[in-house]
Amino acid sequence: MEVRDAGTKNEWSLEWGPLDVPMNGLLEEGEEREDETETEPSGQCLCPSKQPPAPSAEDLQPSGKTKAKVAAAAKVAETVASLTSKCATVTATLMKRDEQLQMKELECAELQRKLAAEEYLHTKKELECKALRIDITNAQKLTVEICKKLKLSRKRF
Repeated sequence: MEVRDAGTKNEWSLEWGPLDVPMNGLLEEGEEREDETETEPSGQCLCPSKQPPAPSAEDLQPSGKTKAKVAAAAKVAETVASLTSKCATVTATLMKRDEQLQMKELECAELQRKLAAEEYLHTKKELECKALRIDITNAQKLTVEICKKLKLSRKRF
């Protein structure tokens, strides 16, 4: 096996190459020597494991602080889920109310338009009514004058 430089200081690659060692004896077709078996390099090197030793049974038992942290995390997760649900409900309610408000605003605008038209008609009718009162008053005055003239003219004849 030859080790060749890969181009940088810390990078090494392993490549398999032929050995220049003479072999004694002939082999039959299909036979292999023990050292001639072809293998593929895996790109991994065999290094001692740097994993910590397996935890003991005592290490696996949560401590009081860990239990409290787990309980607090569970409570926080529950609160977050509850608040998220409430937020979704309130958002849906707000959207519905906003839609209702828009409908009411449209209805209100229509009613205001109708009110303005009614106020215009009311003002117009009041002016007509005043004109009629004036006409009635004038007609009454004329009637009184005509009655006086009629009485005067009857006295003369």
